[in-house]
Amino acid sequence: MSHAARGVTQRRRVLVAQSEINIAIAAKPPEVSFRELAEQASGGKKRYGGIDDLTEMQANLHMSCVSDTLLQGEILACEDLLERRRRLMALEIKAGFEGV
Repeated sequence: MSHAARGVTQRRRVLVAQSEINIAIAAKPPEVSFRELAEQASGGKKRYGGIDDLTEMQANLHMSCVSDTLLQGEILACEDLLERRRRLMALEIKAGFEGV
């Protein structure tokens, strides 16, 4: 399987898992959810999926074009978060095209 195909397959798996995680996160304020994610990634109680390693959690957020600064408590206003995510998505797309 090519590198690109593996990436697509991995992203599909993440999307399925994210549906369940999104339901668990939806009722909580972002500062609570991301604090709990950071605790989980540091060996704490698993609340959202099975990632219990900080490096893996950061890679997962990066793959989803979500800033890992959220794990450090940097909760942005919605528009600022969306702007940052758009920039991360643009960089991801650019990197994909450069790899072709």
